[in-house]
Order: sequence, then C-alpha cells, then structure tokens
Amino acid sequence: MKSSQATSIEKKAIAIAKDPVLARMLEEERIESEELDWTLLLRMTRYILPHRALALGSVGAAMIESLLMTLPAYIIGLTLDRIIGGERDATFLDRWLDAGALAFGVSEINQMVIFLGLVVALAWALRWVVGVGSSYLVQVLGQRVVHDMRVDTYRHITGMDQGYFHDNPVGRLVNRTTFDVQSVSQLFSDAFAQGLRDSTFILVLTVVIFGLDPVLGAILVGSFPVLIVIALIYRRVARPLMRTRQAVLSRMNSWLAENLAGMRENQLYLCEEKRRAEHYALTEAHQAAVTSEIRSWAFLRPAMMMTTAIATALVLFVGYGRAMEGLVTVGILLTFLEYTGRLWVPIRNLTEKINVIQVALTSGERIFDVLDRAPKMQDSPDADPALRVERGAVEFRDVRFRYAVSDDDVLRGISFAARPGELIALVGDTGAGKTTTSWGMIPTPARRWANR
Repeated sequence: MKSSQATSIEKKAIAIAKDPVLARMLEEERIESEELDWTLLLRMTRYILPHRALALGSVGAAMIESLLMTLPAYIIGLTLDRIIGGERDATFLDRWLDAGALAFGVSEINQMVIFLGLVVALAWALRWVVGVGSSYLVQVLGQRVVHDMRVDTYRHITGMDQGYFHDNPVGRLVNRTTFDVQSVSQLFSDAFAQGLRDSTFILVLTVVIFGLDPVLGAILVGSFPVLIVIALIYRRVARPLMRTRQAVLSRMNSWLAENLAGMRENQLYLCEEKRRAEHYALTEAHQAAVTSEIRSWAFLRPAMMMTTAIATALVLFVGYGRAMEGLVTVGILLTFLEYTGRLWVPIRNLTEKINVIQVALTSGERIFDVLDRAPKMQDSPDADPALRVERGAVEFRDVRFRYAVSDDDVLRGISFAARPGELIALVGDTGAGKTTTSWGMIPTPARRWANR
C-alpha cells in the first residue's frame, strides 16, 4: 500500500538532495503494508518450512541453552546457604543435587562445595557447546532463507513486463534482491532462535524467581509493561525512518548504475563536477536519514537501561529488608540478585532485536510488494510451449505505440512487412521511432506470443 503523507525526514532528504527523481521515488517507495506485523512475520517465516528440520534443531538447542543459563546462579546461592547453614525449603533441584552428591559419596561440607562448583563448571561448559551448535544452525538457516527468497524475487522480476522495468529503476530492483533480502535473513539468523532462547530464559527465570520470593518477583515483572511501552514508542518512530533510508538507498543505487553506465557521456560533455555534486547531495540525504534512525535507537537503549537500573535498585532495597526479617535466606537473596542482573541481559537482547525485526519488516514489505505485483504480460491459455519460430516474417499493420508516461502516440499508422532474408533500413531523425520499431521486430519467445 502506498501512503501519500510525506514524513519530515523525507522532506529533509529531498531538500538536501535537491533531486526531483528522489522525490518521486520516495513517493513510489513509501510502501506501508496493510498486513499486521504478525501477519507479515508469518508470511516471512513460511520460507522456513522447506528447512523445518534445521529450524527445529536450532530452536531445540536454543531452548536447552536457556535452561542451562538458569543453573549457575541457583547453585551458587544454594552453596552459600549450605556453607552458612541457611534454612530454605528444599526444591526438586535441591533434592536432585543432593542425590547426585550422595551417588558420588559426597558427605562433608567442603566436598559438597567442590561438587557444586564442578556442577556449575559443567553447566557452563554444556551451555558453551550447545550455544556453538545453536549459533551454527541458525546462521545456516538464515543463509538458506536468503537463497530461497533471493531466487524467488529474481524469478518473479524476470517474469515481469517491460512496463514494469520502465517504472522501476535498476537500483531499486537491485536493492530488492540484495540488501532487502539480506535484511530479512537477519530475522532468522539473529532474531529467530536467539530471540526464542531469550524468551524461554525470561519465562523460566520468572517462574523461578516467583518460587524464590513472590514479592521480589512482582517488582521485576512489574517493570515489564514499562519496557513494552518503550518498545512500542520506538516502533512507531523508527519504522518510517527505516522506510525513508531504504528509499534513499534505492535512489543512490539507481543513480550510480545510470552514471557509471553513462560515464563516457559524462566525460565527453564535461559533466564530472556536476555528477560529483549530485552524488554528494544524495549521500548527504542518506546520511540524514541514517542519523535520524540512529537517534531513535539512541532513545531506546538508555530508556531500557534506566528502567532496569531502577528495578534492580528496588530489588536490592526490598530484598535487604526481607533478608533482615528472615523472610529470605542470604543464599536466596544472592541468587535473586544474580538473576536480576542476568534477567536484563536477555531483555536487553530482545529489545535490541526490535531493531532487527523492524528492519526485516520494512524490507519484507518491499520484497512482498514486488512479489505481489502480477505481470501484465501473461501466457495465452492455448499457447504451445513446444512451438518455435524457425523462418518467419514480421508484419506491422497500422501499428500505434505510446509510452506509459505519455498520452500521445509516438508511432502512428506504421505498416510494412519484413520477409525472411530481406534487408530493411530504418532511416529518420533522432527520436523518430527507429529504435522503438526495431525492438518490435526482435523475435520474442513463441511460448508467449505465437498463439496471440
């Protein structure tokens, strides 16, 4: 869907570049999907289906890693209570560790400390191994999705009619098949399995902290709505900025393609300085769009960090009072503080993934805008794919032609015949239609035209 309302950053980019083509491209590329974000995400995740085994493997490894992440802090707090004799209700994990210690003949407190320390080391080692495997699988998944989406996009583009290429500059289509597809790949290689790992870790940790102490757990969970509001504000601000940045980048690519291809003419007519000034203005416009996007990101991270700092301070203050009253043990308080510090790492990761997801959604809108365009040139229902033109004549009968951007006919009443082996010369002034006519004489695949 195209939106007609220009944003302030678009107006700023146009003012800097002073490029009427950029203004038109920004209007043309102001693509805003009518689909909800979740619908758009679901459509992109369909590219995972051919690689479901790889996806399940990466998801499973990420979830195992998230479970292993909860063990060290818990065991450290348990060890401290065993050393100082703190009384705490035995949990399933406590009994499981005691059974393991008994199986290895551990009875004295110093032996128990060594045993629990080895368990912590083992948990970290397993997490490292699983983390390496998870990272490898998810990166491979992302690259395979890139391959499939890029192939689909290019196949669709090559099936479009010539009018489509007239309306869409080369740089824009290059962006669709390269930069936009690569941005979508980061959704799978960065945000997919790792986001699921962090989400699982937060869920498990939330259950554990409420089991340790509901009051302190409520303080932490109470900060979640604040984080969600900050993320929603960032989404509303950053999405238009990302669209503008991508549109300006498309204009830069198309400008470069045109001017590098026409470098001979630029040098022949001494246009180098003019082209350098145009390129500088476009890069300045792109820099302005990127700077605005960075500014919005600069709001998100400090806001998240301030929220987490306030919540951590409240946990420490309230937890100290509850420990003095004997409502929690020192080991549980230590575990809680460890979890408090670790809880913000995945939350911060998830909020940072918002940037990756927003870029992927913006690129996904642009890619699906290409894939949803039906070509105006369609095969005839009764066309014979096996039919080939070996020796045929070309005949024009009262042909008229006009460009898509004009209401006037360029050619009117053109009639002539070109027989096999016959040499015909087209002579006329520049702009008379010689090239247009000759293009009409180039044999087109019979599959499309033979039966029309």
